[in-house]
Amino acid sequence: MLNTWSLLIGLFMAAVGLAGIVAPTDVATIAQNATTPAAVWVLAVIVLAIGVVLVRAAATARTPIVIRAVGILAIVCAVALPVFGSRLAEWWAGQSPDVIRLTSLIKIVVGAAVAFSANP
Repeated sequence: MLNTWSLLIGLFMAAVGLAGIVAPTDVATIAQNATTPAAVWVLAVIVLAIGVVLVRAAATARTPIVIRAVGILAIVCAVALPVFGSRLAEWWAGQSPDVIRLTSLIKIVVGAAVAFSANP
C-alpha cells in the first residue's frame, strides 16, 4: 500500500515539474499565492506527511536509499517551511523562467526516481 502512495507521490512530483517547464510563470504565480501563513502551515503538514510515507515505504522499495533520502529531505523541508517558506517562494518566483524551468527539471528527475524506486 505504501508503495502505491510512493508511486503516486513520484508521479505527482514529475507532473508538477512538467507544469513548471511548460508554464513557468504560472507555477511561480501559484507559489506566490501559497505564501499566506495558513497556506504555509497546510503545505508544511502535507510535505511532512509525504516525507513520512516515503520513509516508511523505503523498506519495501526497489531502491530504498532513494525513497528514504527524498523522504528525509521532505521532512526537513516541512520543518523549515514555516520559517523560510514564504521568503524562499517569493525569491524563487522572482527568478527568470529559465531558472524556474531548471528547478522544474530537477523535480521531474527526482519524481521519476521516486516513482521508479517505489515498485519492488
